[in-house]
Parts: sequence; structure tokens; C-alpha cells
Amino acid sequence: MVALAVQLSGSPAAQAQLACIAGETAQTFSFGAGQWTGGATTSTPNPIVVGSGTTLTNLTFLSTNAVAYNGTSPALATYGNVANTLSHTHNVGVANQLLSTFNLTFDRPVNRLSWVAMDVDTGGGPGTGFQDQIIVSVNGGGTFPTAMTSGTPGFHTITLGTGTAVGTRPSACGTTEAFCNVRNDFNITNIRSARQQFWAGPTHVTSNQAISWSQFSYCLPPSPVLTKSYSASPINVGASSTLTFTITNGMGNPAQGGIAFTDTFPAGLTVTGVSAMSGAGCSGTPAFTASTVSLPAGVGSGAMTSGTATCTFTATIQGTTAGTYVNDSTRFSNIRGGINTAATTATLAVYQPALTATKAFSTNPVAVNTNSLLTITLTNPNATAVTGVTFTDTFPAGLRVNGGITSPQCGGTTTATGNATAPGVITLTGGTIPASGSCSITVQARSPTAGAYTNTIVAGGITSTNTYPNQTPVSDTLVVGRARINKSFGAALTAGGTGTLTFSINNTAAVAVSFTDTLPSGLRVASPLTVGGTCVGGSVTTNVGFTQVIVAGRNSINGTCTITVLVTTAPTPTVGACPQANNTNGNSNITGLTNAGADISDSAAGGGTSTTGACVTVLAPNLALTKTNSSGTVTAGGTTTYTVTVTNSGTASTSGTITIVDVLPTGMTIAAGAVPLSGANALNWTCTAAGQNITCTSMSA
Repeated sequence: MVALAVQLSGSPAAQAQLACIAGETAQTFSFGAGQWTGGATTSTPNPIVVGSGTTLTNLTFLSTNAVAYNGTSPALATYGNVANTLSHTHNVGVANQLLSTFNLTFDRPVNRLSWVAMDVDTGGGPGTGFQDQIIVSVNGGGTFPTAMTSGTPGFHTITLGTGTAVGTRPSACGTTEAFCNVRNDFNITNIRSARQQFWAGPTHVTSNQAISWSQFSYCLPPSPVLTKSYSASPINVGASSTLTFTITNGMGNPAQGGIAFTDTFPAGLTVTGVSAMSGAGCSGTPAFTASTVSLPAGVGSGAMTSGTATCTFTATIQGTTAGTYVNDSTRFSNIRGGINTAATTATLAVYQPALTATKAFSTNPVAVNTNSLLTITLTNPNATAVTGVTFTDTFPAGLRVNGGITSPQCGGTTTATGNATAPGVITLTGGTIPASGSCSITVQARSPTAGAYTNTIVAGGITSTNTYPNQTPVSDTLVVGRARINKSFGAALTAGGTGTLTFSINNTAAVAVSFTDTLPSGLRVASPLTVGGTCVGGSVTTNVGFTQVIVAGRNSINGTCTITVLVTTAPTPTVGACPQANNTNGNSNITGLTNAGADISDSAAGGGTSTTGACVTVLAPNLALTKTNSSGTVTAGGTTTYTVTVTNSGTASTSGTITIVDVLPTGMTIAAGAVPLSGANALNWTCTAAGQNITCTSMSA
């Protein structure tokens, strides 16, 4: 329901103002000198800006006339004892005639609008004195006429009625009298426009009628708030991230309108598109250029119906140059509709492809308290230098730095710390890697205690100002006082055939090594028992058909040695290319380690791949026999031809003799002459016929 109170005011100095509720902002406006040029139809400037920041409102005034104005009307003048009121003056002698209209529009919805109409004349009765009539309305419809009823001269009450406002004062209103000023209160929300019409009185016979409009007040609804967030950061140079703009309504979700802004992006970022506005009750047409995203003022500006909580749209932002780009409230302009941009900071990091790194100990394994040179190599795959390279490499407990950095080639500041009790720490700060180049940092490491020491820089541990951090861990393991054992197969195995399993022992620690290796379920120790290699001392124990190889006290002469064992497939082989769990011998297969550590590299002998240890591909033949007849029927005493075809679709050739015996059915005999052979391997076959039997043999298929 619309509540409208219209009253005469006896005090023009006090601004008309309805009380605002919690969350609203009171706003007032009065015309100032020079804000309207006499005879103009709009203000100067147009629109008039009231307030700033989230309280900014654009007021647009338009004056229209139905009959000729007097002189330079409309103009600013003193009426109703208030200076600079926007006044209309007319010479007209026709009763009940529309003289002129004041129109006011807001660029955003407002609440609780109030204004004062100055110098509303009254008369002593029909045909005497001056008479004015006013009709007021909001939002372009639903007029609210007022009627002045007879009363004691000098004070009048204005009530809502069905007619127009008719003055009953016994004399004309003077420009310094406040008794004739009428206050109009619209205690409603979502007001976008207002109108006041000026009519001649019902029995008017005089001229030079005047009425003015001034002293506006209204309540701004709680401001909407704009926030932004990127879907991904960092991104690669040339890649894009989606930036979401979210407009969150103010307290109580009032109607909002005229929301506009321009967000300008820094060089190095390019806007490639925007989405439509989304959300129930949301409207607006987002726009973009290569460097801006905007909700344009006027047509296309954003609006939210009452009850709408949030509206969103997105922009696609491409990173064209590596860097970190902060887009915050300082980059906004053309802000309208009270939108609050204070919380709009969004940061997009644009990186070149990540640098890569490796880490290696030069001598590995080493004896206790013996140095091994650790080299950390950083590589830049980009066509521009990487700067600000930083990492911290903390050694595992027990591994020490022995001396300082021996080769700082990466610029910046490099340090190496650690002592007899604390683990070593290597740091690089502010390093530089040249375009398409690399750099290395080296330091001597040692340990007083036997063991395996894995030294790792975690994924993301190497950072820079213009590339991604390293995407994978950078690691190497230094074995101290122990040997390192690896395993491999020489080539693919044919089912039932034999191949060599080799244990490679890196024994620069010069220790006697013992361990037990359990073969996977698809393999056995082959016959004849064949054990060899270059390791010395101790023993290697196993036997034909066994699944374990037991090594005790073996050593090396020059730091590395091998142990070899002839193996074959299990009675029921697992046929196929790697990966095959039944044919894979990994770290977990080695137990009972003494002075050694299992360090099995992933390998696949004979094809395929493996990620769990040393795998061997097992091959096997796969024979198939088909028989066809040259004709469906044969006349008694006639002949027909049967063709028998042998194919091998397996992965290995056969071994040994293949024999095929075909017995003819009763009533059929073999025609005279040899059994003909054809095909690629025909020379490997021989066939004979005896009675009802055909027998063919071959050494391969």
C-alpha cells in the first residue's frame, strides 16, 4: 500500500525528510545557484550528481509545459521564502487547465521520497484571488491528487481525495510566505521517478500563476557489494582464467538499479569475452574490450528486483605476459548505482612453464664418513630468464654437509649449513636461470652412520617470480656403508625357454652383501642350474625349480659386480607383455638384506612397460587348425578336396615336432597321388597317406 501525506508547511528552512530505516542512507538535495538556466527544460549540468561513492545518485530533471511560460520560466527564484526553487510562471485565464509538469528520475531506485512544493496559491472563493492545483505521482503511474479543504485562514490541512488540490486561502501567496508550501511524502520503496503537475484553479480568472519545486530528500537502500574471484591462478602464459563478478544485494535485498562500472585490467592481461548476467531477478548487459570489463551506464546497466540476493557474470581473462597482476578497487571507474567496489581485489599470477630440477650424488654408495658430491641442477625451458629462484633443501637426519657451497652458479644468495649433529641445509634465494639454460649448485655430503638417506625437495619447493614451482619432487638417495642392489632380465622369455636374471650390485662401500630374492609366481630357477656373475666370496644357493635365490657374504673387487641366475617360466606360465605381476621381480621380492638396500629400477625386458620393478615379457605359440571342403556334395565315384590349414597366432614360434593325423570317414578313400602342400611354411611340412589316415609333420609353424 502506498502511503502519501501532503501537508502545508509553516517552516521552509527545515528540509523535508522521512525517517530512514536501518541500513538506508539519508540523502538530501536543494537546487543551488546556477543549476538551472532560465527557460531551459533540464538542469545544468544534466544529470545532477548527489553524493559520492556508494551514496552517489544521478538526478535528472525535465520540465514540460502545456501552455506558454511567462518570460524565461522555468527558472530558479525565491518562492515560499526559499531561494533557488525551480519555478514555473504562467499567464492563463482558463480554469482547470494543465499548465506544466516537473519530472524527476533517479539512476537507481530510492525509498521514502519527500519534497516540498512552494507557493501553492489559495483564494478566497470561486472567482476571487489566485488558485493553483497540483497532482503528484511516482513511477509513472497511479496519480495521487490532493485537495485543500476550507479551514481557518493561515493554516490548512491537506488530505487525500479524488480531486485536485484547490487553494482556499483568502489572498494570494507571496514569495516570502511559508504558509502555502506543501510537503509531499511517499513512504514507499523502489521509487524510480516522480512527477508534479501544475494546473490552473477550477474557477481561475487571473494570470501570472506560479508554483515551485524544491527541497528533495530520500533514503538510499543498502548498497550492493561487488566481489571478484579467479577460477584458476596461477596459469600458463597464453592460458585463460575465468573471473567471476558477483553482485551481492544489500541488507533486506531491496530493489537495485542503475548499477554500472568499468574495470580496467593491467597490461599483460587480455579480456577475451564476457557471459550474460545470471540469477533470478537479475538484469544487465556486461560488455568488454581487450582491457576492460563493464556494466555500462544507461541501457545495459545492472538491476536487481526486490528479494534478489546475488547476480553474477563472468569474464575470460587471458595471460599474455608472465607476472603477478593485482586488480583491485583502484582500477574501477564510471561507478553508478551505489555499487560498493571496496572488496574487489583479485590476483592472477601468469607463469611461464615450470622449471625442472635434478639431484644426484656423484659416488653412491659410499663408505661411512666418506664424501659424496651432491649436485642440484635447475633447468629453465623458457625463452626468457627465470628470476627470484628460491628453495630450501633440508637433508634427512644423519646426513651432513661437509664444507660450504663448492659451485654456486645460480646467482642470488646460496648457503650450506650443518654440523656434526645437525642435518645439512642448502638454501638459494633470489637466483636467476638464463633463458633456455641451466645452473647447478654442488656441496659435499657425508654421514657417520650406515644407512640409506633420501634427500628430497618437495613438489612446489622451488619457486620463482615468473614460473610455476617445480611440479614433481626432486630426489636422490645416498647409500652409506651399504651396497645397492638392482635387478634386470636380459630379454623376453619363451614359455618353457630360459633367460638370465641379473643382480647388479653397486658396492663402492666395499661391504659383504647378503640377501634373499624370491622369484615372482610366474618364474622358476631353470635347468641346468646356472649361476654366474662377477661378485666374489660368499655363496649363492638355489636349485632347479626353486623360487628363491639366497646370497650370502658376496663382495666386489672394483666397487660393482653382478650375480646371474638362469630362469624359466612356471609350469603354467603367465603369457603376455609387461606389465605382468606374475613376471615382475621388484623391491618387495628382496628380503634378509645385510649391508645392502634394494633399489630396483623399473624395467621391461621384451616389450611393454613396468612401474613396479623388473618385468619380463613371456612369449608363447598359439596354434589353430581349420578344415574346408571345395564342394558341398560329391557324386559316388567322384572326387572332392579338403583343405587343412594350420596357423600360429601366438607371440613365439613352436619348438619340437608338430604332428597332425586326419582320419577320413567311412565311405571315403584318398585319391591317388601325393598330398599337395601350399603356404609360406609348406617346405617345413611332410604328409603321407595310408588307408583312411593322412599324417602331416613339421618342425615349426
